[in-house]
Amino acid sequence: MAIEAPLSRYKRSNFKIWIIALAALAAIFGYDGFLSQYEWSQRRSFYDEHMRMHAFDADVTLAEDLVAGPVSPTLREVFDNAKISLSSDAVVAVVEPDVHWSVTDGEDGYPILKEEAKLAVYRIGPDGDMLFNQISPIFFVAGAVFFAVSFWRCKDDKVVAEATELVIADRERIAYDTIEGIDKTHFEKKGSFTIIYKPNGQNEVRRQLSARNYDNLRAILEHLIGQIT
Repeated sequence: MAIEAPLSRYKRSNFKIWIIALAALAAIFGYDGFLSQYEWSQRRSFYDEHMRMHAFDADVTLAEDLVAGPVSPTLREVFDNAKISLSSDAVVAVVEPDVHWSVTDGEDGYPILKEEAKLAVYRIGPDGDMLFNQISPIFFVAGAVFFAVSFWRCKDDKVVAEATELVIADRERIAYDTIEGIDKTHFEKKGSFTIIYKPNGQNEVRRQLSARNYDNLRAILEHLIGQIT
């Protein structure tokens, strides 16, 4: 009767942990990257903070020109000097008096914040953190798919000790009469042993089997020792 050593619980668990962890990371980063813009996400503050890129700094005295309505000539000149051309329809909105303003020019927005003794002008758009949250889920999902496919391909792998040969993962076959020795030095501590054999009289091959990959290896080892002694 054949003795079987199926894919180990350890390896099965590792596959599942990686799949779950990568899927969870994709969901977490994707949530902030794509859903934080909605109020119901409870992450709108993250969206507001990371959907702006620093454009340039302006003198704090420019705040005098930040009044609700059309952009003043002085403010337009400051933007021109920063190589940002505003259209004639650009307007200023006061978000928080003396602290936070916004210049809107069609679909373009430029938040302006008073920071210490300067005015920081931003351009609406994802910063590095937001870009990471938008791009990384693709790689996390790809990683989860990779581990899922790998698990699916090897989930039925096993080592089978048959009447005349050892079959590993239904791909590798080691005839008992080609085995020259078994190194079980590390079996008790690490759960692994090495089969030393010469296939068809060719050069010596060393094939290690580990409990990290297969369960019930002790029974396989005892069977092999019985076959070669």
